[in-house]
Order: sequence, then structure tokens, then C-alpha cells
Amino acid sequence: MPEVETYVLPPATAWDQVRSGVAGLLDAWQQVGDCVDTGERRIQCSWSEPTRWWPRLVRIVFLRPAEPGDTDAYAWPDNTFLAIGSSRGTNR
Repeated sequence: MPEVETYVLPPATAWDQVRSGVAGLLDAWQQVGDCVDTGERRIQCSWSEPTRWWPRLVRIVFLRPAEPGDTDAYAWPDNTFLAIGSSRGTNR
């Protein structure tokens, strides 16, 4: 069964802080794809542990507030959010 946890972070939290922190906890896992900060408000990164019997996948999604003056800045709280999901499965 998948599990998802969400966290509210200070607005100044950087993607690299979050990504490297989670990657440090998943030291022996394989990163899936490119986890570069694209400058978008939504960034994601995944890691897999491809064991034979119980493969697992962890994905993080980082949502940051809009830039001041952005047209939809009024609709977004001044917080950064992090969602971490994990489940059995592969990197497909």
C-alpha cells in the first residue's frame, strides 16, 4: 500500500537541501532520472531499490510559492511544500 507524507517548509527552503537530505537517507538506492532544479514551481525526484522480491520506489515532489508579482501569487500561501510518497514497485 502506498504511503504519502506532506510537510510545510519555510519559503526559503532550497530544492538542493531537500533533494540531498532525502538522497542521504536512501544512500544505497538508485536515483531515477534527472533531479535538477528546473526553476519550475513543481520539481520531483525518484529513487528505486530494485530488490528481487520487494522492489520499492520513493518519489518526492517539491512545491514552492509563486514569485512576487506572479499572476497567481495571491492564490498560493507563502510556504514551500514537500510530499514524499513510497510504495512497492519499480521505476516505471
